[in-house]
Amino acid sequence: MDKQIGSLAEGKLADIVILDAESPGIISAAEQDPVSAIVMQASIRDTVPVIINGKVRKADGEFLPARIEKGISGLQKVAVEWKDRSHELLKNRKELQTKIEKLDCGKVGKAMIRIFHIDEKDLVDEI
Repeated sequence: MDKQIGSLAEGKLADIVILDAESPGIISAAEQDPVSAIVMQASIRDTVPVIINGKVRKADGEFLPARIEKGISGLQKVAVEWKDRSHELLKNRKELQTKIEKLDCGKVGKAMIRIFHIDEKDLVDEI
């Protein structure tokens, strides 16, 4: 595995996000404290290229099609456009929303209190 990961070198897999330090969203903070600017201010709009497993996935502000490897069962396409993925994400969000609406919030709250060992005396109804 050391031959594939662990450093940036030709032939190794890498996930790299490069940020535009002159982007309006982070330029002022980046000059003073670049780490804070990245953590607190940077967003997807500030990324220039995005490289995943050594493959460019975003360039010039646009997501690139994801190439599908041969042999993945059930897939007819050679590449999947991000618009296709966004439609699938919206469908999944709607399905999740339906499930969320069926939840008993009282039971969920009690389960969270139990799981996280919260003392109910420390809870308040309103702020």
